Amino acid sequence: MRSLSEQLGRLLDDEPLVARYRERARRRAERYAWEAVTDQYEQLLTAVYDAHRPGPLPATLVDAGPAIAG
Repeated sequence: MRSLSEQLGRLLDDEPLVARYRERARRRAERYAWEAVTDQYEQLLTAVYDAHRPGPLPATLVDAGPAIAG
């Protein structure tokens, strides 16, 4: 297993790899821009409002993650 300093040295010496990581980080950061977050939140609230009938929300509006035990 390589040491951290060896790994960092390899990374810093590989300009194309650094460029790929930089681009991936930039794309990931765009998803969390306030503009994108507020747009997604608005879409969610609009979908919830449009489904304002009695009963459970449509499955597309429910988080698929594990339920939180209360």
